Amino acid sequence: MPLHTRRVQSFSKRERLALLTLMALLLIVEGAGYFSKSIFAPQRRDEHRLVIYDTIRVAEGAAKGTHRPERDPFKNKPGSNGLSANATRSMAEDRTRDSKREVFRVLLNETDTFAWEALPGIGPAFSRRILKYRALLGGYAAKEQLGEVYGIDTTGIWFDRVIEDRAPLDSLYLNRDTISRFWRHPYIAPAMAAEWVRYRERVGGFTNVEEVRDGYLMTDSIFRKIVPYLSVQ
Repeated sequence: MPLHTRRVQSFSKRERLALLTLMALLLIVEGAGYFSKSIFAPQRRDEHRLVIYDTIRVAEGAAKGTHRPERDPFKNKPGSNGLSANATRSMAEDRTRDSKREVFRVLLNETDTFAWEALPGIGPAFSRRILKYRALLGGYAAKEQLGEVYGIDTTGIWFDRVIEDRAPLDSLYLNRDTISRFWRHPYIAPAMAAEWVRYRERVGGFTNVEEVRDGYLMTDSIFRKIVPYLSVQ
């Protein structure tokens, strides 16, 4: 047949055979996927045995504190938690032993990053922030200052495991430190530091830390936070 008279829609014998073969393969693949669940699915175990096995596993996990006990619906006389009397008594004894164990705690100013990371909810990033802010402050005067660390939530259970220690704080010496030394502290603004230096040059030095209260930038809340770090020596 001449090329100009052949229809575009027509296929050669080889092309029709290839198309039929492709359609057959598609049908085989689709059928295999549809019937594979019923053909290759594993045989279902007895439901009663499955529940008993899971109940035992949960009881063992609950005794270790890793699983929550569940009720076994196939028991004739289940207890209050669906476990046997022996399992319940074993769980109670384990909880008593756990309550007597010493809880891991950290010291506010004397603990390194590895110990902070061991607290629940405090990872490497938070532990580094806690120590970095501690260095800027010159030490924590109270553990409530941990709430000033960016991203820290002090409502977690880890907060109760922090112990305030009596470690000495890095003092700011009102009569000899420079302006830059003052304003590097998180609680002191540059203008406040400049005012302190002008004041001590004018009057000859501070006689007590209460004199910083007279500054126009000083408030009672800031004074209470910063007074543990001030010294006139």
